[in-house]
Amino acid sequence: MRDLATEKNEKSLGEILVIVTMVAILMSVFLYYFFKQEQNYTATGLQSLKNSFASKVRVIHAQWIIDGHPNTVKLKFQHDDKHTLVAVNDLGWVDVPASSLYCENIWAQVMDMPLMLMKSPITAIEVRKQGKHVQKVCRFGVSQHDYFEYNSQNGQVQLVEKQ
Repeated sequence: MRDLATEKNEKSLGEILVIVTMVAILMSVFLYYFFKQEQNYTATGLQSLKNSFASKVRVIHAQWIIDGHPNTVKLKFQHDDKHTLVAVNDLGWVDVPASSLYCENIWAQVMDMPLMLMKSPITAIEVRKQGKHVQKVCRFGVSQHDYFEYNSQNGQVQLVEKQ
Protein backbone atom coordinates (compact mmCIF):
# COMPACT_ATOMS: atom_id res chain seq x y z
CA MET A 1 0.00 0.00 0.00
CA ARG A 2 2.75 2.38 0.97
CA ASP A 3 4.64 1.78 -2.29
CA LEU A 4 1.51 2.63 -4.31
CA ALA A 5 1.07 6.00 -2.52
CA THR A 6 4.78 6.86 -2.96
CA GLU A 7 4.62 5.93 -6.64
CA LYS A 8 1.55 8.19 -7.15
CA ASN A 9 3.30 11.14 -5.43
CA GLU A 10 6.40 10.65 -7.57
CA LYS A 11 4.23 10.43 -10.70
CA SER A 12 2.35 13.61 -9.74
CA LEU A 13 5.61 15.45 -9.02
CA GLY A 14 7.00 14.32 -12.38
CA GLU A 15 3.88 15.52 -14.20
CA ILE A 16 4.02 18.89 -12.46
CA LEU A 17 7.70 19.25 -13.36
CA VAL A 18 6.95 18.51 -17.04
CA ILE A 19 4.07 21.03 -17.11
CA VAL A 20 6.15 23.77 -15.47
CA THR A 21 8.98 23.13 -17.95
CA MET A 22 6.60 23.33 -20.92
CA VAL A 23 5.04 26.58 -19.66
CA ALA A 24 8.52 28.09 -19.18
CA ILE A 25 9.53 27.09 -22.72
CA LEU A 26 6.34 28.58 -24.20
CA MET A 27 6.84 31.82 -22.26
CA SER A 28 10.44 32.15 -23.43
CA VAL A 29 9.39 31.60 -27.07
CA PHE A 30 6.65 34.22 -26.73
CA LEU A 31 9.04 36.76 -25.16
CA TYR A 32 11.66 36.12 -27.84
CA TYR A 33 9.22 36.87 -30.66
CA PHE A 34 7.66 39.80 -28.81
CA PHE A 35 10.99 41.58 -28.32
CA LYS A 36 12.07 40.66 -31.85
CA GLN A 37 9.00 42.44 -33.27
CA GLU A 38 8.95 45.40 -30.87
CA GLN A 39 11.09 47.55 -33.16
CA ASN A 40 8.72 46.83 -36.06
CA TYR A 41 5.77 47.95 -33.94
CA THR A 42 7.54 51.18 -33.08
CA ALA A 43 8.52 51.85 -36.71
CA THR A 44 4.96 51.22 -37.89
CA GLY A 45 3.54 53.47 -35.16
CA LEU A 46 5.99 56.24 -36.06
CA GLN A 47 5.08 55.94 -39.76
CA SER A 48 1.40 56.27 -38.89
CA LEU A 49 2.09 59.26 -36.64
CA LYS A 50 4.14 60.94 -39.38
CA ASN A 51 1.33 60.42 -41.91
CA SER A 52 -1.21 61.89 -39.51
CA PHE A 53 1.04 64.89 -38.77
CA ALA A 54 1.67 65.54 -42.50
CA SER A 55 -2.03 65.25 -43.31
CA LYS A 56 -3.00 67.76 -40.63
CA VAL A 57 -0.28 70.19 -41.78
CA ARG A 58 -1.67 70.01 -45.34
CA VAL A 59 -5.24 70.59 -44.10
CA ILE A 60 -4.10 73.66 -42.17
CA HIS A 61 -2.23 74.97 -45.22
CA ALA A 62 -5.28 74.42 -47.46
CA GLN A 63 -7.49 76.27 -44.98
CA TRP A 64 -4.94 79.12 -44.94
CA ILE A 65 -5.27 79.41 -48.72
CA ILE A 66 -9.08 79.29 -48.57
CA ASP A 67 -9.19 81.94 -45.82
CA GLY A 68 -7.04 84.40 -47.81
CA HIS A 69 -3.63 84.05 -46.08
CA PRO A 70 -4.34 85.10 -42.46
CA ASN A 71 -1.75 84.91 -39.63
CA THR A 72 -3.81 82.29 -37.82
CA VAL A 73 -6.05 79.59 -39.22
CA LYS A 74 -9.32 78.78 -37.49
CA LEU A 75 -10.12 75.08 -37.66
CA LYS A 76 -13.57 73.74 -36.91
CA PHE A 77 -14.11 70.06 -36.22
CA GLN A 78 -17.17 68.39 -37.74
CA HIS A 79 -18.03 66.19 -34.77
CA ASP A 80 -18.39 69.14 -32.35
CA ASP A 81 -18.47 72.94 -32.27
CA LYS A 82 -14.88 73.23 -31.05
CA HIS A 83 -12.65 75.76 -32.82
CA THR A 84 -8.86 75.76 -32.75
CA LEU A 85 -6.61 78.63 -33.75
CA VAL A 86 -3.34 77.59 -35.39
CA ALA A 87 -0.47 80.03 -35.96
CA VAL A 88 1.06 79.97 -39.44
CA ASN A 89 3.96 81.78 -41.10
CA ASP A 90 3.86 84.00 -44.20
CA LEU A 91 3.90 80.91 -46.43
CA GLY A 92 0.96 79.30 -44.64
CA TRP A 93 2.82 76.53 -42.84
CA VAL A 94 2.34 75.82 -39.15
CA ASP A 95 4.82 77.92 -37.20
CA VAL A 96 4.97 79.46 -33.75
CA PRO A 97 7.03 82.27 -32.26
CA ALA A 98 10.54 81.27 -31.20
CA SER A 99 10.67 79.85 -27.69
CA SER A 100 12.44 77.17 -25.70
CA LEU A 101 9.50 74.84 -26.44
CA TYR A 102 9.26 75.65 -30.14
CA CYS A 103 8.72 72.09 -31.41
CA GLU A 104 6.48 71.08 -28.51
CA ASN A 105 4.23 74.04 -29.32
CA ILE A 106 4.06 73.06 -33.00
CA TRP A 107 3.16 69.50 -31.99
CA ALA A 108 0.44 70.76 -29.66
CA GLN A 109 -1.13 72.91 -32.40
CA VAL A 110 -1.02 70.24 -35.09
CA MET A 111 -1.70 67.01 -33.22
CA ASP A 112 -3.67 68.18 -30.17
CA MET A 113 -2.41 65.17 -28.20
CA PRO A 114 0.49 64.39 -25.83
CA LEU A 115 3.96 63.60 -27.13
CA MET A 116 3.50 59.83 -26.69
CA LEU A 117 3.67 56.76 -28.92
CA MET A 118 2.56 53.41 -27.45
CA LYS A 119 3.23 54.63 -23.89
CA SER A 120 6.72 55.81 -24.88
CA PRO A 121 7.63 59.50 -24.87
CA ILE A 122 8.34 61.25 -28.16
CA THR A 123 11.23 63.67 -28.17
CA ALA A 124 10.79 67.03 -29.86
CA ILE A 125 14.06 68.70 -30.87
CA GLU A 126 14.61 71.90 -32.82
CA VAL A 127 17.35 71.58 -35.44
CA ARG A 128 18.69 74.63 -37.25
CA LYS A 129 19.96 73.88 -40.76
CA GLN A 130 22.30 76.33 -42.44
CA GLY A 131 21.90 77.23 -46.11
CA LYS A 132 20.81 80.38 -47.93
CA HIS A 133 18.51 80.93 -44.99
CA VAL A 134 18.55 79.35 -41.57
CA GLN A 135 15.85 76.70 -41.51
CA LYS A 136 14.14 75.63 -38.30
CA VAL A 137 13.31 71.94 -38.46
CA CYS A 138 11.49 70.02 -35.76
CA ARG A 139 12.56 66.44 -35.19
CA PHE A 140 10.00 64.18 -33.52
CA GLY A 141 11.18 60.71 -32.61
CA VAL A 142 11.21 57.76 -30.28
CA SER A 143 14.95 57.11 -30.60
CA GLN A 144 18.02 58.62 -32.19
CA HIS A 145 17.50 56.26 -35.13
CA ASP A 146 13.75 56.55 -35.80
CA TYR A 147 12.19 59.98 -36.19
CA PHE A 148 10.44 62.30 -38.60
CA GLU A 149 11.18 65.94 -39.36
CA TYR A 150 8.91 68.90 -40.02
CA ASN A 151 10.27 71.93 -41.88
CA SER A 152 8.16 75.01 -41.11
CA GLN A 153 9.58 76.89 -44.11
CA ASN A 154 8.12 74.53 -46.72
CA GLY A 155 5.74 72.25 -44.78
CA GLN A 156 7.73 69.14 -45.67
CA VAL A 157 7.36 66.17 -43.33
CA GLN A 158 9.77 63.31 -43.88
CA LEU A 159 10.47 60.05 -42.08
CA VAL A 160 14.08 59.22 -41.24
CA GLU A 161 14.98 55.65 -40.34
CA LYS A 162 18.60 54.83 -39.66
CA GLN A 163 19.72 51.29 -39.02
